[in-house]
Amino acid sequence: MTADGHTVRTERARNASLRELAATDELTGVHNRRSGRARLAALAERWAETPDQLAVLMLDVDHFKRINDGLGHDHGDEVLMAIARLLREVAGTGDVVRWGGEEFLVVLEGLKPQEARAVGLRILEEVRRTRLHGIPSLSVSGGLASLDEAFDVRDLVRIADQRLYQAKAGGRDQLI
Repeated sequence: MTADGHTVRTERARNASLRELAATDELTGVHNRRSGRARLAALAERWAETPDQLAVLMLDVDHFKRINDGLGHDHGDEVLMAIARLLREVAGTGDVVRWGGEEFLVVLEGLKPQEARAVGLRILEEVRRTRLHGIPSLSVSGGLASLDEAFDVRDLVRIADQRLYQAKAGGRDQLI
């Protein structure tokens, strides 16, 4: 390979690495909100013919402030990393996005509504089973919405977010 070819190859690899860094949440290793939005928009176009098979699950770690305030931010970070790992495992091929703070968005594609709901319920159950040393039992609340219920992607996320807050208001540790 020529010196120029090596330089081009090195530069391409560096650019790919920078793109990955720009799209990933540093703490959890999942998509950040900006890249998650872009991915969701692309998927909405892909599933426009069958919008009932694209769903989002907005999740929020219940009582997260108690963990951060009572046990420290290191423990809070441990919780967020554990939840992100669990979401990647349970969601399978679905995209996981750290939406903000202790909120995650799971994008579920190619699933019928009842299948998407089953994934959401499985996530809640797996979080309940999660045990981290020195941290009390965990739970999450969730809101589920599918593209066929929404005008666009922004509306889809808004519906899921509203349902998440209904789950929180209804006692937490549930999926609406």
